[in-house]
Amino acid sequence: MSFLGGIRVCELFGLSCNEKDRAVRSLPVFIREGSWCHDGWGIGYYKGSKAVVERSGEDISRQEVKEKFLNIMEKTKIKTIIAHVRAATSGEPDPCNSHPFKTRALEREWIFAHNGSINLNYPVRHDIGSKIDSARRFSYLIDHLEQYLYSNNRIRGIYPGLKKALKKLLAEHPWSRINFLLSDGNNMYVFHHYHDRPIYYLRRQKEYGGAILVTTVKELSNEQWQKLDPDKLLVIINGEYLVISDKLI
Repeated sequence: MSFLGGIRVCELFGLSCNEKDRAVRSLPVFIREGSWCHDGWGIGYYKGSKAVVERSGEDISRQEVKEKFLNIMEKTKIKTIIAHVRAATSGEPDPCNSHPFKTRALEREWIFAHNGSINLNYPVRHDIGSKIDSARRFSYLIDHLEQYLYSNNRIRGIYPGLKKALKKLLAEHPWSRINFLLSDGNNMYVFHHYHDRPIYYLRRQKEYGGAILVTTVKELSNEQWQKLDPDKLLVIINGEYLVISDKLI
């Protein structure tokens, strides 16, 4: 599928494991099924606590570009992966506009990728490396997390802070459509607010323990994938489900 209602849609993939893995089974299928997204690609992961993002503005459907992506995958054995193939709605095909984005805030490094659209007029206050709409959404979430955690001299958590930020964002932009994956290297936050573009999730039992995959590509495998309910925030930690919120709107 290349278009939904005439709108170009990017594809998302995430992996969270309790031991290091390469996603050699799933990522090649993700790239094949997302090969109609011609405006760039990226893959983000962690080396220790350091976020590493490799991005390109190249067309993933080209064989030499696909091989470059798969070569990164083959040599990257880690616990957390966020990957994205881009169908641009704003910004030129360029590495700096490809997802995932990363930044440092709250004494940790964050990786973010999304699909969908919000007409969000918001400044990019963090060192994200891009000014397109996607970077503005990332900055909005991080800013509101910081405001929540550092206000009133109270001990507060990231999960309730992110829920509060999302409620505010959706109240301000009721016609928005957005799915996203956000990670700080331990937790992966998965949010679905794009009702005709589901997010699917699956737990696989590996020889080392658990692995959870999330994606917008329904055809990733013939296993029993579940749909994430709209407007709920799912939190995954090291290959295990941690919590799923009530509906935020």
